Amino acid sequence: MSTPIYRIIITYVIVHRTTYLSSSMVVRNGSFLSESKVMGDVKRRIWNENRNVSSKVPTKRPLRSRTTSSYRKSLQHSTATMYLQLFADFLSIITILMCLVQKIPQIMNLYKLKTAAGISLLGLFLELTSYTVMTSYNYTNEYSFLSYLEYPVLLLQDLIIIYLVLLYLDLISPSSFLLAALYFFIFGCFLFQIVPKTALTILAPMCTPISASSKIAQLAAILRAKNSESISVLTWVISTLTNLTRVFTIWMDSADLLLLSNFIISVSLSGSIMLSAIYYRRSTVKHD
Repeated sequence: MSTPIYRIIITYVIVHRTTYLSSSMVVRNGSFLSESKVMGDVKRRIWNENRNVSSKVPTKRPLRSRTTSSYRKSLQHSTATMYLQLFADFLSIITILMCLVQKIPQIMNLYKLKTAAGISLLGLFLELTSYTVMTSYNYTNEYSFLSYLEYPVLLLQDLIIIYLVLLYLDLISPSSFLLAALYFFIFGCFLFQIVPKTALTILAPMCTPISASSKIAQLAAILRAKNSESISVLTWVISTLTNLTRVFTIWMDSADLLLLSNFIISVSLSGSIMLSAIYYRRSTVKHD
């Protein structure tokens, strides 16, 4: 005898419903709880734990605001550095322009007076050595050309002054031309690194005492002669100012301690020669 279709349907519904209810109930302390109630308890517990933990953590500024603040500080620092670098470049240009005419008053003074009294030839040779080494040192180290352009300019002017001093002291001879050729040969070896660059690294620290010695020799010559007639005061005023500006431009460009010490010493000695020349120039005028 076949089972009626309605009984099959009723049996299926009862079995399916019982299975669903049994799977949706959880036993806790001997009692049946619905799954939704248990999940609600779990969610509340997790929420309470999170609230307790968050209350113990100190409040911090949002990451976005901290990032913005650091970016602003970095931007301000880079802007200030940019303006300082522009100012250093401006001073470099002014220094180079002043160096273009620094020793021209001295050259004109020698040519006008036709005498080299009070000029230290030893000081000129020492100064030429210093300019040669420092030009080669900066060039081979590939420093910014604006940071040392005055060296080759002053070197050229020094060569003219040395020629005039030798001329007025009647020291021009074939041997002097041979010494000049030897000088240019050594200078070329430095520039084209035929001589190893380490040699310039060794010689460069010696330029500070060499440059100082050249200025000391010139200062001693003025004090010994008690006459600064052949000394151009304007030349040493420009020398003092250009050395002073170079302290700042070298600090901005490379901060090379060797170069900085060289220029600081040069400022003090050039200033001393300038003041001595002014003093003895006034003394000569008073006696006249």
